[in-house]
Amino acid sequence: MTNAENEDLFYDFVKKHQHLQHLTFGEAIEGQQWIGVIVDGFDNDDGVYILSKWDEIYQDFLNSSNESVEYISSEMSSIDTSRKLTDFITTQILERLKADNIQSQKVYVCISNNWDKTWFDSIEEV
Repeated sequence: MTNAENEDLFYDFVKKHQHLQHLTFGEAIEGQQWIGVIVDGFDNDDGVYILSKWDEIYQDFLNSSNESVEYISSEMSSIDTSRKLTDFITTQILERLKADNIQSQKVYVCISNNWDKTWFDSIEEV
């Protein structure tokens, strides 16, 4: 299996995870905003909210019978800083969710201070 196929299997697992089940996908929404929120527990009624449950999602992935567990586990073990971890989440999950066109004008993502804030359209500190 190629690296891209392993990454696709990982993303498919993440996209269907219970913490992201509230997301729906479809046609692109013009002017969609991705907003980084620096706090946990923030919830706003004018968009969808992605919790920072990455550890739980990853642990559930490791416990799955997914063919790409070994590859992703190897990739994760090479991550030695929180910045590299946030970069992995951004490229392997958030960018792909964005490309799949989440059906909301505003997408709020819980982040911490070590995220690359330039990826987001705006940042809210609550």
